[in-house]
Amino acid sequence: MHCPGFKCGALLAMTFGLVASQKSENGITTGKKGNATVVKDNPDGVGFLAVLPTRKQFTPTPAGPIQGVVYAQTNSGGTGVKYDISFKNLPEEGGPFVYHIHQKPVPSDGNCTDTEAHLDPFERGETPPCDPDLPQTCQVGDLAGKHGAIVTSKDNTDFSESYTDDFTATGDGKSFIGNLSVVIHYANLTRIACANFEEFDASDSMNMMSSLDDLLDMDDSYDYGDDGDDDGGDDGGDSADGNGMDGGKYNDTY
Repeated sequence: MHCPGFKCGALLAMTFGLVASQKSENGITTGKKGNATVVKDNPDGVGFLAVLPTRKQFTPTPAGPIQGVVYAQTNSGGTGVKYDISFKNLPEEGGPFVYHIHQKPVPSDGNCTDTEAHLDPFERGETPPCDPDLPQTCQVGDLAGKHGAIVTSKDNTDFSESYTDDFTATGDGKSFIGNLSVVIHYANLTRIACANFEEFDASDSMNMMSSLDDLLDMDDSYDYGDDGDDDGGDDGGDSADGNGMDGGKYNDTY
């Protein structure tokens, strides 16, 4: 189609300007179904709690089981989900540790592999790595990718963090977390421990981080499976040296 030079020039300028604007505002599109969308209609007073089992951890760790609690509640105003997270007794080595929301719940035998891949309703996949500056381009369930992995040392094996994730949901929808699980991994993606989210009354949570510390001292009522074996790895999660670095559980849908 022919058009006068000045009109074509203006059209090209508008087109490239629009592309540049979209690039600066939205970044790249990584999912087959587009980028993740902000969830703005989460119901008030809804929360979910995941407590890592300690009597039968999936992959044994050198200093004993990790204690961990992930609390997720509707953020103020209904946009996104506020997370309060506390892990204790993480390994000194093998990090940075990553944690994600996975697309299946933990089965009754506690096998973390059966939680399958990360929550990924926009079909992004694992590559390229999540860019925390463009969280809408990350997998919905990749909390560590969006908000930071866990770094430990000889002097500090605990981790506490609070943040809001705009792309997860406490109500119905494809980004709903309530019937799913949390999995924590070594840096080599060996699955260490996992827990299911269970609904929890969020309406009167005044100081959730203090409550998380209290929960870490509770009896282990969130265990999966029986109590007849305390080796933590009979389902294929233990490694040769107990730290997940030599032969620990790994599969492509981490």
